[in-house]
Amino acid sequence: MTSIVIDYPQDPLATRLAHLGQQIPRRVRTYLTSFVPILQWVHRYRLSWFLQDLIAGLTVGIVLVPQSMAYAKIATLPPQYGLYTSFVGVSIYCFFGTSKDISIGMISTVSLLVGQAIADVQAVYPEISGPQVAVSLSLFAGLVTLLIGICRLGILVDFIPQPAIAGYMTGSAITISVGQLPKLFGLTSVDTHAPPYLVLVSFFRHLSLAQLDMAFGLTSLGFLYLVRFGCHYASQRFQHKGVFYFGIMRNGLVVILGTLVSFLVNRGKQVSVISIIRNVPPGGAPATGAFSRTAINAKSGVKTPCGGLFSALVVVLALYVLTPCFYYIPDAVLSAVVIHAVADLVSSPRYLKTLFDTSVLECVVWLGGVVVTVLLDVQTGIYAAMGLGLLFMLFRLARPPVLLLARIPLSPDRSLYVDETDVNYSPHAFHPPGLLIFRLVESMLYPNAEAISETILATVKARTRCNQHNTSWHEQTVVLPTNTPPLRGLILDLTAVHRIDSTGLATLIHMRKTLDGFAGTSVEWHFAGLRQSRLRRDLIYHGFGSANDDDEKDISGKKLPDGEQEPGYAVPRDKYPYFHWDVETAVNFIWTRWNGSASFLV
Repeated sequence: MTSIVIDYPQDPLATRLAHLGQQIPRRVRTYLTSFVPILQWVHRYRLSWFLQDLIAGLTVGIVLVPQSMAYAKIATLPPQYGLYTSFVGVSIYCFFGTSKDISIGMISTVSLLVGQAIADVQAVYPEISGPQVAVSLSLFAGLVTLLIGICRLGILVDFIPQPAIAGYMTGSAITISVGQLPKLFGLTSVDTHAPPYLVLVSFFRHLSLAQLDMAFGLTSLGFLYLVRFGCHYASQRFQHKGVFYFGIMRNGLVVILGTLVSFLVNRGKQVSVISIIRNVPPGGAPATGAFSRTAINAKSGVKTPCGGLFSALVVVLALYVLTPCFYYIPDAVLSAVVIHAVADLVSSPRYLKTLFDTSVLECVVWLGGVVVTVLLDVQTGIYAAMGLGLLFMLFRLARPPVLLLARIPLSPDRSLYVDETDVNYSPHAFHPPGLLIFRLVESMLYPNAEAISETILATVKARTRCNQHNTSWHEQTVVLPTNTPPLRGLILDLTAVHRIDSTGLATLIHMRKTLDGFAGTSVEWHFAGLRQSRLRRDLIYHGFGSANDDDEKDISGKKLPDGEQEPGYAVPRDKYPYFHWDVETAVNFIWTRWNGSASFLV
């Protein structure tokens, strides 16, 4: 039977450079066209998609108009700023966006950040207006976003853990809701730019001064929730599409009804009895993707980003046709729309239970984002949640577990190798004497290389007998049985390892020398589960994969003649004999090599 020997030779540098040079024109073309994604799909646009985009776009537009005005109020800007901003966002994204579902416009958290920035600037430079600050923020936010897109730095977002996002969004929802309470009750003497807990204290202190706005605000809020829960119940019972569309129109409907009542109340009066919008001048603010409108877009069956154009059409219609009606929109009604919208950003009890059951540390990240946001501000809450998330990630990276594997016989010719501390697997069978098997669950990099080495050395020291007594490290700190075998070999299961950097490789070399001194002889290093050719090449370059002693070098690193095959191998083998497909193959090879007999499992 012919032996199949597998090797992964590295291409010469000249070959790799030539291959890269051939790919440069295609990569440059792909890079440039990626900035205008519409070119990749517009020629395939179907007429059937038009109707779906039209329905979804109009549906989102109906939600976008009242929400954008309400979110502009969070940013301490006139409501029309939200409309102008949303029109630009949904229009341009069609040409430069890649997601068919996302809806660009003002959102609650960004509006809150803009409002805080305006307050900070005006505290130092009172002559600068809020719209001027918002326009400047829009310009610089756009430049930063453009730079991130050009440099393809979107990977930075991947370093923000989901619990951190949920935490600061929950804190933001609480902050926004508390900040809208004074407007909901018509209180003008409450500083809504203070930390949320101070706003809440001041709100209750001035509650006796509530105005007629309270009737508009509480009625609108009650109406929104009544329609929401009613439509949810009706949709489950009747399964009719019209119920869905009526439910998402509730924001626009409450604004229309509130404005109509406001007009009737204030008709013929020189001074309004409630707080209303009044003037509608033009102006731009920062915008981004909205969770709620994106979900509505997806549920409405949008097919392409062209749905945003129809949403923009609704906004333009509102600006040119309904602008005179905006004069009488009550601020309390917009506050009710805001509170109703941001309430969905609060993490649900089910999510928190799942998060706690999954990881207590991630629950701490969520809690940190909420607490810091509520006590200080949203920006600090974002930094705190991200910082905690990155800190825990780095800790897990720097201190990964190193598992000592035990053997569980499944049949006369097959075994399972598991973590020996797992109580679900017992009793454990023995390994070949003097052999320890370790499984690395993370890549071996400079933050964790020393910790992995210390864990392996400590385990070796506790499980095998020392044959040298000249150095302090070799002094046993535990009393071992007299029949404890000396260390002869290690197996490192690298199935989950994708990379070992230069620090990790240097640590392995140092550990090999240390263990040779501990054992008084050359310790065999076997590797199982190598999945990356680069990792294999690095190990070979640093002298792993073959025997270390001179007597065995001549045979361990070469192919066997045709017709010969290593005992215990029933599958193609690696050119380097100390690289194995899995742990079981490695154990069988070592048993045969050490004892010259058949498979260890037989």
